Amino acid sequence: MRITLKSTIVTLVGVVIALTLAGCGATGPKFTAIEIPQKNESLVYVYRPSAFMGAAMSYDIHVKDKRWFR
Repeated sequence: MRITLKSTIVTLVGVVIALTLAGCGATGPKFTAIEIPQKNESLVYVYRPSAFMGAAMSYDIHVKDKRWFR
């Protein structure tokens, strides 16, 4: 069996397409609201719009100039 460059490229393209489509089918838990915060507590929702470009980016969350989450 002779492996050619063309068959290798076709295989790689097929694998990339399969992995891309598999990633599109991923689902996570649906949003559920939590109880109203107690006195002297707060509730902050952090969200961003769904978009293809920049979906893998992460953002830092700062509170009083201190990084809390990445």
